[in-house]
Amino acid sequence: MALPKDVVDAFNALGSTKILCTLDEEGNVHAAPLGSLRATSDGSMLTFNESSTVGTPKRLALMKINGKTAMATVVARFEETVNGYCVRCRVKESLTSGPFYEESVERSVKAGRGKPKAIWILQPESYKTCTGSEQGKIVKC
Repeated sequence: MALPKDVVDAFNALGSTKILCTLDEEGNVHAAPLGSLRATSDGSMLTFNESSTVGTPKRLALMKINGKTAMATVVARFEETVNGYCVRCRVKESLTSGPFYEESVERSVKAGRGKPKAIWILQPESYKTCTGSEQGKIVKC
């Protein structure tokens, strides 16, 4: 199962606030705002551009080796409604070539962000609704 359309829409909404939380080797949590964090249209993956940051990719590589999950959080406003979600993700891979990478580079360049060093792929495992009547509800993907 993938992320539902409302979660995908929140990650891909213009102006949404997106934060990726990772763990360092001592278990300390690091939270980084990532404007390029987005969901694929089918909800099967979250992706983001590796640009100038050094710490986040280093921590993600370590988390992948150790089988730890990352947490991606998004808050988006749609007219008078605010939707917020926390998505627990498995770290899949970092791409530096191939069709998916090239497509992501094209989108990044068009958005004025330049060519990223790599594209990180995260696979959603579950998500929690943080707003509305279903606040606190956890759903497995």
